[in-house]
Amino acid sequence: MYDVRIPKKAGGYSRIFQDAQGDFYLLTSSGRLYRAGDNGVNLSKPIILDLGGYQVEYSGFGVSVPRTGTHLGNVLDVVFPSDNGAKWIYFQLDLPPIQK
Repeated sequence: MYDVRIPKKAGGYSRIFQDAQGDFYLLTSSGRLYRAGDNGVNLSKPIILDLGGYQVEYSGFGVSVPRTGTHLGNVLDVVFPSDNGAKWIYFQLDLPPIQK
């Protein structure tokens, strides 16, 4: 178990998850995706995602991860509320491999 400081630019909601190789990523509500290596501790320079101008709201991201019944994979299904909950935005994220 680690205590890792999340960057201030991350926003109010973040989710950590693993890809098919067991490497960790941190997805933040500011539209940043950080590679976090095989232990989830060492955050890389972020990849900036285009959330289409939508703001991630109150419940943050819902993601397809083993805890929600899906297998580890390299494609992540993501959904989040926006526009005061009037819209739910869905996208798929094809995870970039971590160079070892």
